[in-house]
Amino acid sequence: MTSGAPEKTVARGGGRPGRGYYLADGTRVPATTTLTNRFKDSGGLLHWANQVGREGKTLDEAREPATSVGKIVHAMVESFLHGEDVGEPKTLEAMNGYESWLDWWQAGKFTVEYTELPIVSETYRFGGTLDTILRDSKGRLCLGDWKTSNGIYADYLWQIAAYGLLFEEYAGEKLEGGFHLARFSKEHGDFEHRHYKELDDAARLFLIFREAYDLDKAVGKRAK
Repeated sequence: MTSGAPEKTVARGGGRPGRGYYLADGTRVPATTTLTNRFKDSGGLLHWANQVGREGKTLDEAREPATSVGKIVHAMVESFLHGEDVGEPKTLEAMNGYESWLDWWQAGKFTVEYTELPIVSETYRFGGTLDTILRDSKGRLCLGDWKTSNGIYADYLWQIAAYGLLFEEYAGEKLEGGFHLARFSKEHGDFEHRHYKELDDAARLFLIFREAYDLDKAVGKRAK
C-alpha cells in the first residue's frame, strides 16, 4: 500500500527521547509521561493485573493479544506521517482503522510541520516528545497525538496540554488550531477523534503536578 505521505515532514528539537531530558546547563528533568504517570489513577490497572494473575497468565501474555490490532494501526499512521511506505495491514480490522483515520486526515486537509519533536522547557523544567505538529485547512498550528487504548482518559489531556506548553515555549507560537487526539482501540483498531480548542485547565493542573513532583521528592528525602 502506498502511503500518500504528506509533503513536509520535519523532525527536530531540543530533547533526548529514550535517554532523558536535560536543561541547557546539563540538569536532568522529568519527562511529561513520568509526571502524568506519577499522578494518574492506577486503580484500573491494578484491577486488570490482579485478574490476569487469577487467570494464570503473565502480563505480557495478557497484553499482546489485546493491543496488537491497535498497535498495527498506530504504526501505519506513524509511517504515513514520516513519509514511509505504510505497507499492507495484516488484518481487515487494521485496514479499517487506518482508512478511518486517513479519511479524517484527508477531510481536514492537514499538513505536517514536525513529527517526533523532542523539547525541553527551561521555564517549567520538564521534557517531552510530541507526536505531531500540524497545520489545519485554515493554516492554524495544532497538535496531533495518537493513542492505542480502550478509552480516552484524563491523563491524556494532561499530557497533550503539557506538550502544548513545550511547543509554545519552543516555537514562540500559539496552537491556534487546538489539540487533535486520535484513539485506536486495542482489540479492533476502531478510530475515535476528539478536538479540543484549548486545554488551559489541563495545563494548569499539569503544572501543579510538576510542582508536586519536586515537593514529593523533597519530603521523601526528609522521611528517610
